[in-house]
Amino acid sequence: MKHLMTAGVLASFGLAGCAAYGGAPLLTLPIDVAPSRNASVSTPDAIQTATGTRFHGSVCRRAPWNAPTRIRIERIGQDGTVVGVASRPISGLSGRGSRCAFYDVLTDWTIAARERVRVCAGRSDAPCQSATLPRS
Repeated sequence: MKHLMTAGVLASFGLAGCAAYGGAPLLTLPIDVAPSRNASVSTPDAIQTATGTRFHGSVCRRAPWNAPTRIRIERIGQDGTVVGVASRPISGLSGRGSRCAFYDVLTDWTIAARERVRVCAGRSDAPCQSATLPRS
């Protein structure tokens, strides 16, 4: 009886994890987060969609001034060059109380073997710094 209850609890946790994005599968991709003086960027979840990959994560400002206004996702090819870019504005980081915001960036990318993804936040759509902190 105890084993059945334990198995039931574990199964319910497993199903809850699958339902986090409406049942869409999470991908395991090599993702680098470029360092930022003004923000802390989480390693995003990479979610498989019918048309590509969606990236969902959070960014927190470190100070009320110079808060980032854009998130940028770069697809890095096998040779290390940027082969795709997607970016979106970040809202909700300005003002006294706002410290963190979530972002959601939909791409039409299917990341191939030996490709990487780099994520950064900034005040413009400038390329991410090449010196990255590896995340996976």
